[in-house]
Amino acid sequence: MLKMEKHAATKKEISCIVAHLFQSLELPCKECSEDTEAIVIKGETYNGKKATMYIKEEGVFYLEGDKEIEEELQAIRGGRCIYDRNR
Repeated sequence: MLKMEKHAATKKEISCIVAHLFQSLELPCKECSEDTEAIVIKGETYNGKKATMYIKEEGVFYLEGDKEIEEELQAIRGGRCIYDRNR
């Protein structure tokens, strides 16, 4: 696993990232048992990589995962939203 990277995003962007990043979810029991005040989303990405997202405060999330996870995130963020007419 990589170190945890911090990212800024709106609630709308975070919702989109979750939907496009994770193909399946896993129980986050280990991460939640650690004294965290975050929403924890853990699973496998569409590229078959393991990732864990921590949403700790409004507009900020942390992502840790396999080696290529940051590239996968950047590809998602660089994509075009079919519902956003301003892009």
